[in-house]
Amino acid sequence: MAVLEALKEAILSERRAAAFYETAARNAHDGGVRSVFETMAGEEKEHARLLARQWASAVQGGGFEPPPDEPIQPREDDAIVSHAIRNGMLAAGFEAGAIAAAMALEERAIALYGSRAELAADPNEKKLYRWLATWEKGHLEFLARMDEQLRESVWQDQNFWPFD
Repeated sequence: MAVLEALKEAILSERRAAAFYETAARNAHDGGVRSVFETMAGEEKEHARLLARQWASAVQGGGFEPPPDEPIQPREDDAIVSHAIRNGMLAAGFEAGAIAAAMALEERAIALYGSRAELAADPNEKKLYRWLATWEKGHLEFLARMDEQLRESVWQDQNFWPFD
């Protein structure tokens, strides 16, 4: 895949993820969960802007800029999600489905960025895709924790535990 085509695919992927998270935020019943989805939408939009700048540079014959130096911070929203789960706000509703769908989006992005990092000849392109893959892995890990908390809550509520 040509560099420009890869960038276009990455930009589209980020825009789709941002749109998905915006929709999830609008439809979330719990304010804390809504805030989590809004934050993730903002992060995906920022990734799309970063990729668009790289695309513009590549079109003009320039090389890749290195990714931002800022460290990627782990998500600290577990308390918000735990509160929503404890109050039965996620059990089988929209948010539960949104979490599962979001996990699939993040897995796809990780695979895309991982493969692009492997194929990249430009060292800054390689760094960029690795940086993006790390961000998306953070999103996936956070979503997986949400999903696990949700699953445990449902099991507890429905007395599915095999050992009492």
